[in-house]
Amino acid sequence: MATNNSHRLLFCLLLAAAACAAGGCAARHEPAPLLAPAPVPAPITETVRLEIYRDIAAKVAAFLRAGDWHVQHGDFYEALANYRAAYAYDDQLEGLAGKIVDLEEKVSQGSARLYERGRDYLATDKERALVAFNGAIRLNHAHAEARVAYDQLREEQSIKAKLAGLEEQLKRESAAYTAKPGELQSLITKNDSLLSYDFENQTALRLAPWIDKEKEKQVARYLAESDKLFAAGKLERTKKLLKKAQALAPENERSQALLKKVQRRQEISTLLKQASDRLRQNDPWQATIQAGHILSLEPKQREARELLSELLQDKFAKPAIASLPILEQREFTSALVSIRQMCLAEKNDQEAERLAHLIEQRLRQVVRLLQERGQALYGQKGYTDAQAIFEYVEELDPGNEVAHTFLKKIENRLGTIESLQ
Repeated sequence: MATNNSHRLLFCLLLAAAACAAGGCAARHEPAPLLAPAPVPAPITETVRLEIYRDIAAKVAAFLRAGDWHVQHGDFYEALANYRAAYAYDDQLEGLAGKIVDLEEKVSQGSARLYERGRDYLATDKERALVAFNGAIRLNHAHAEARVAYDQLREEQSIKAKLAGLEEQLKRESAAYTAKPGELQSLITKNDSLLSYDFENQTALRLAPWIDKEKEKQVARYLAESDKLFAAGKLERTKKLLKKAQALAPENERSQALLKKVQRRQEISTLLKQASDRLRQNDPWQATIQAGHILSLEPKQREARELLSELLQDKFAKPAIASLPILEQREFTSALVSIRQMCLAEKNDQEAERLAHLIEQRLRQVVRLLQERGQALYGQKGYTDAQAIFEYVEELDPGNEVAHTFLKKIENRLGTIESLQ
């Protein structure tokens, strides 16, 4: 019985071994867990997108402003760097690519020209050569040949002494500065001179912003004094001060505007004198034309208005206008028409309205006088001259029946004369 059990156990073991060999007892492997999907980024909201656009636009605008500022100050290398930075953000900006190309050409070619100029000066004027090399490097920091030539020249003892002396004077004068115009001009000259030799000079660069502020203060003082002088009618002194202000700040809009006022006031003064002289010479027509020029410059100019009022009174109503050549009459009446338009443009101005009324009366008188002259010429068989007179009357008074009638008569007479010839 024990033997049978042993055989049965052995048989079971053999079956189990066979099953394992066939893979029935292979170790079970759990499937690898799946990776979790990557999170989907949240969509950019319209608000965030607008903020990004605004940030980029602000950066581009800042680069463009910096580029423009450097161009105005002749720092083309820095301007080019700023324009390129703006282009990197937005390559569709209108005109920016052209600016970059133009500046690249200016930087490379300008620097090359200055370098060659410096080489030409080396044998005759080393200071001018230094200025040229300095300019070449300032224009193009990457110009290696100009840098080598500049550095070699800076090692010469005479050049070192020149620049050291200039820098020492600049330090001393800036320390002793008391805001006098002469002192400021000396500082400006020395600072500019030092930068022309060495655009990287730290003393000059440090003082430059302070000098610019002092310029602004001095220009403000000049303008304040100019306002007082202008109000007092001292035009020449005002002009001299404004010229000084412009020498310090050529782009100052206020000094430019005030200088234009001074020049206009001087022109008006000259025209008033000419008009008065014409009136004394019994030439009211030219005096009227001069007064019209004055009012075109300053519509409310008191003396010109008074002069016109006098000229338009009855005592000047019938001088020799009927005998004036047509060209002179046209000049005179054109002046009257222009003055009338200027007066009518001045709203709620009783003096201007009165002048406009006087001019209307004078123009009617002119038309009557011209009609009389044209009729007289017609009676004397001066048909061509009469025709010119009546055509001019029609210009001044469209629809004038007298002129229309005589022009028809003259046309018939001239036609008859031509047929007989």
